[in-house]
This record gives sequence, structure tokens and C-alpha cells, in this order.
Amino acid sequence: MNEELSYEQVVGDFIGAEGDGNDAKWKQSAYAFLLLEKMCAPIGQVSHDTGRNPKYLKQLATTFLAFPEEGDRAQDMCFSLHLHCALATTETPEYWLDESVRHAYTVCELLRVMKGKTPKPTPLEVAEKAWKKIEKVLESNDEGSIYIREQIEGLI
Repeated sequence: MNEELSYEQVVGDFIGAEGDGNDAKWKQSAYAFLLLEKMCAPIGQVSHDTGRNPKYLKQLATTFLAFPEEGDRAQDMCFSLHLHCALATTETPEYWLDESVRHAYTVCELLRVMKGKTPKPTPLEVAEKAWKKIEKVLESNDEGSIYIREQIEGLI
């Protein structure tokens, strides 16, 4: 007998699938897809009943829709990487997943490449980021800013 799942059962299964591992995230993405796309449950109600942000629930469902079968997924890549591939707007999710596998991108590297940047920060980007931190310390006028000023004066 093929009994139909109730909303309450799927919400319970979603909550029961809590965890940090990839398997838990894939289970939750399947349940989010089932709740939002197949059962057409209102996202606000699902959010309330699961304790999850509506945007995150939609991202879970989108990720499952992009990679519904285990064979569609890169087994050595984390769920988060699949999620970002699924949310990509410049190419297909499959394209970004293939690129990630081919180049062994981390999530941060993938996000940089999606923005048209190099996978790793350039030396100039590293220097600009460091300088912004130094400027912030200098604005504070405390012992940290005094130390930085002394170091800069010592270089001049």
C-alpha cells in the first residue's frame, strides 16, 4: 500500500534530519523540495514549523531540484558547494559543478570564479584587504593605533 505522506510527517522528518553532515543537508533539501514544490505548502508556515529561515528553505529546495539524484552530485564535494552551483545565475548548476570538480574549487574559490575573479586573491587584493584593516585600527586611536603608527614611522 502506497500511503501518502502528510505535511506533519514531512515536517517531522525534516526536523529529524538535522545535522551538520552532507547526508543530513541532502535529506533536508529533499524534504524542503517536497514541502514547497510538491505539497505547495506556504513557505511562511514551513518556516514557522521547521524553525528555518524562508530564504534558506527555498535554497534547500532549489539545490535538490538542481541535483535530485545522487548520480547528479559530486560525491567528494560538500553540500554548500552544490547549493552555490544551484543558485548560480550566470551558467547552469551543472556547469559550475563540473568546473568545481575539474579545478577542485573550495566554496570560496567557486564564489570568486562566479564573480569573474581568479580563484585565489591576487597580491593586490590581499594588500587592499590588509590596508582596510589597518585603516580601521588607525581610526580607533587606542594602543593598537599607536603601535601601527610607530611601525609605519619606523619604515619611513
